[in-house]
Amino acid sequence: MLTIYSLLAIVISLLSSLILLFRISKNHLLIQRSFFWHYTLGFFIFSLVHGIILFINSGMKVSYDFLLILYIVSFVALVFSYALFYRGTLLLFTKDKFLTTIMPLIVFPLFAALTHILFSVFKIEAFIMYTAVSWGFLFSIEAFLGILFLYFFINGAPLDTKKRQLYAFLLSSAWFLILALDVILWFRVAIYPSQFWILKIAGSKKWLILRSFAYLLILIGSLIYGRRLKPSQATEKE
Repeated sequence: MLTIYSLLAIVISLLSSLILLFRISKNHLLIQRSFFWHYTLGFFIFSLVHGIILFINSGMKVSYDFLLILYIVSFVALVFSYALFYRGTLLLFTKDKFLTTIMPLIVFPLFAALTHILFSVFKIEAFIMYTAVSWGFLFSIEAFLGILFLYFFINGAPLDTKKRQLYAFLLSSAWFLILALDVILWFRVAIYPSQFWILKIAGSKKWLILRSFAYLLILIGSLIYGRRLKPSQATEKE
């Protein structure tokens, strides 16, 4: 059954990526196409992360060291996907190069890489490393996006000033759901040796199902947001 749930997460991620890719051709706003491009790539990388989980749940026997490598690869992929969702959202209302380029494309990946170097080369305590990375990056990005879309729900989103729109509520709920799932997962995983983390993540049935549901909420919210915008609402030049 875990294989089916892993496959479900992959299918939803890939379909979301393809649907948003198709939606890009229907958009006339440069700022909106940028939003969809980032979300398209973010969903595609999500499918790669779940591909690693599917590989583990397929029952193939691998060494502990290889499990640790799989965890690192999946985590780095997750870092890049979060950076894309973060950047795509921020580009809706700011072009600040530090916030939209340096932070997601340099600072975030560098932080993740240095953390893993400290863990693997200098033998920093695994629990401290995982705590720092999780709370310092993943959880904070999830919380930031959840709060940002909640703000859009209350006050109106970029290029759509109407308040209390369904898409903003769906996007905010999705990121808060992902945050809650990851916090719960962290408490269950971090107590085990690092070699077993990826196994525990792959074996979390509810996490896979509910995370897939959150992906659907992000997809639906993004599509509804796109349908509300019209070329006349922006004066951006191509």
